[in-house]
Amino acid sequence: RKAMVSITAKTISRILIVCILLVSLQTFVLLSKQLSQERSQHSEETVDDNANNNKPTSKLFTPGEFRAGRIENYINLPLKYNPDRDKIVLELMEQPVPEPAETLLHKAPTPPSGNAILGLASYPSFKDGWFKLVGSLRTNGYEGHIIVGVHPEIPQNEREYLDKMGVTYYAVETTNCSAALLRGAAQTSNHVRAKCSRGLENLKLEWGRYEMARRWLGACDTCTGWSMVIDTRDIFFQKDPFASLGDAHNAREELMFVEEVAQYTNTLPDKSRAVDIGASWRYKTHTIPCYGHAL
Repeated sequence: RKAMVSITAKTISRILIVCILLVSLQTFVLLSKQLSQERSQHSEETVDDNANNNKPTSKLFTPGEFRAGRIENYINLPLKYNPDRDKIVLELMEQPVPEPAETLLHKAPTPPSGNAILGLASYPSFKDGWFKLVGSLRTNGYEGHIIVGVHPEIPQNEREYLDKMGVTYYAVETTNCSAALLRGAAQTSNHVRAKCSRGLENLKLEWGRYEMARRWLGACDTCTGWSMVIDTRDIFFQKDPFASLGDAHNAREELMFVEEVAQYTNTLPDKSRAVDIGASWRYKTHTIPCYGHAL
């Protein structure tokens, strides 16, 4: 009996050892398989990351792209319109441009260049603004058209300055917007968002200025080059803005937009004359579209 018990105990011990070895072997196989899968997945992710680093992750720029350091990969691809949309756009483009609704106060002599800069500056007085806007253009070699909208009662000394600098200008008479346009709109004291111009009562000045510019260009037979619609109150030029673009007739792109990118800052902010835009919530939270300028 002792021998049988001893044999039985040894057999049971051996069986347990074999079971333990089998379990260990199975565990090792499972762990090896899992580790191999993780390595394979990591390798695929690395390949994907490398591929993503070589191409833009988005067609449109976002602050996240900027903070991630992928500025060199940023491109802004044109949206592809469907044929129906293209057809509508082409039909609108083929329609004749209406005559300006504003009164032409002065038509400047034809300049050497066919380029044009246009803007709305219908302030009761804008003398310093003219020096910065028109003066900086002419001083820095711009020889194209300058076409602006001015106050109907623009001071005589300002008219003389604009005449001297070769500026064409129209009298923009503000008026109340159409009732349909104002229905449900928020009240505001911002002039360009509260008033319209006579002849364009269905467009607030903020948007109507683009239609004005379109009509002014249509009335300018020699405006055959580049054109740019600008804000007028907060801009000056350091050189001819079209100098690097070449001949407009041979350009690959016919329409350009420029964005003001988030987190760009004034390197030497001077509170008496400038604002550190990098500290502004507007520029920290999102990209600001440059809605005032179109080239």
